[in-house]
Amino acid sequence: MSSNDLSQVRDYINTRMSVVEPTYQEWKGSLEDIGNIPKTLLDRSYHITLNPTTSTEQSDNFIQETQNVFISVFKQGFTSSIEARDELMQIANCIRLDIINFKNVEDYKAANDGNIEKVVSIGITPNDIDATNDNIIKATIEIDVVLFIATT
Repeated sequence: MSSNDLSQVRDYINTRMSVVEPTYQEWKGSLEDIGNIPKTLLDRSYHITLNPTTSTEQSDNFIQETQNVFISVFKQGFTSSIEARDELMQIANCIRLDIINFKNVEDYKAANDGNIEKVVSIGITPNDIDATNDNIIKATIEIDVVLFIATT
């Protein structure tokens, strides 16, 4: 990777997910097509949505970009929807705290010639997947990833 690589955002999140929730698998389909998520991934999976970047500062040598990201985590199969929601919110909180941890960002940056400067938490939102099926829920973690992109 290089210091002008936007793909580090997804790689960083996948790296942290493999540490904080190693039993979770990434679902790489479109979140808009949630009906096609494989049944084997409905429980203990996650999906990364990279939203548009915003340039916030520019100099002769770099552009500071903010990449807005949604990380959706899924849970299926429970007897109490309230308990499942609370459990999933706590899992999402642990994931979020790990991803925004400054030491984790610095370690990744050092190991990967990285350009991620910091990760900022925006919030966590719980949602039902389908109003007709209360046996599947998701929590969406929203973060902003600040990168310095080299222009030379």
